[in-house]
Amino acid sequence: MIQRRNAQHSILHQPEVIRNGVQYMAEPLGGFGIWNGQFEQPGFDRATNAGGWETYPADANSVLQRVSGGDAGYWCFRGGNTLANARGGYLLSLCYIPVAESRSYGLLGTFRGSAAGATISFGVYCYSAAKVFIAQNDVLTNTAPGVAWNNADTTVGPGGTVAWAAGTHYARIYVYLQFANNQAAGVYAEVDNVMFMPCPPCWLGQQ
Repeated sequence: MIQRRNAQHSILHQPEVIRNGVQYMAEPLGGFGIWNGQFEQPGFDRATNAGGWETYPADANSVLQRVSGGDAGYWCFRGGNTLANARGGYLLSLCYIPVAESRSYGLLGTFRGSAAGATISFGVYCYSAAKVFIAQNDVLTNTAPGVAWNNADTTVGPGGTVAWAAGTHYARIYVYLQFANNQAAGVYAEVDNVMFMPCPPCWLGQQ
């Protein structure tokens, strides 16, 4: 039987089979932030995908896959290309997360590359109250994290790394993995432990 709980949550339109039910999901659906930000849950279509995320290859022979070796938990997500001077692709969270333009939110992730020149970009897609796309806001752009796991702790909102686009009511998180097309064949970037949360001053009722 198909359980249609939320029209915006396409992953919930799937049958309640073993390890696909809500009781098996790593984080509460009603909570704030990223579901499956550590990529511990596989995609319903294949084990190399990740539940709660869409993947978008950029070029021919782009590789986007869930792999072992995570910084937090067993799994992480990898992007790159088997050809030289070609790009990987990007991940986009399925959830439309409600946000307030006047508030700041922490956006965190852990990254590494298979070579020193591998790059990542990280940020938010901004949407209107009708969930119409407004803008892409980068908090990291073509940044080389290095070959060891490196934490990126950024802020979106007033006084943050970037501000919300005017009219933003919802956000989706994106990660570009090895999107620069100036590397050798087989260069990859990896992401793990993606988090999104209100900044502490917001919890205290302050700006």
